Amino acid sequence: MEGSAVRPGSMPLLVDTEEVPHRNCQRLVLLGSAKVGKTSIVSRFLHDTFDDNYTPTIEDFHRKIYKIRGESYRLDLLDTSGNHPFPAMRRLSLLTGELTYLKFGRNEIMNFKKPSKTIPGLTRCS
Repeated sequence: MEGSAVRPGSMPLLVDTEEVPHRNCQRLVLLGSAKVGKTSIVSRFLHDTFDDNYTPTIEDFHRKIYKIRGESYRLDLLDTSGNHPFPAMRRLSLLTGELTYLKFGRNEIMNFKKPSKTIPGLTRCS
């Protein structure tokens, strides 16, 4: 793509105004306890950066459009709060996402074994 800086091995980013077919649009919801690194994963993926300073997240929305093999794709990332001050927001996040990423800390093995108890509204797909 002319005029865009793309680091080796990364996907070329398009301008946000490009039309993307609905079938190529996905929403990824990141869930997990506070301070487990959800925002750090998003920052690394989107900007290839890492910040050692902790700033609590209430909810952050990111949208990126990529062109892969001549086809446009849109990825919406919803970075949710780890302490869930608003349960209705968490339920809405789960309902609107096609994809869910559960992030656990190393000290949370019991949460990993029973995520539906940790995150109400989460169900197992078969």
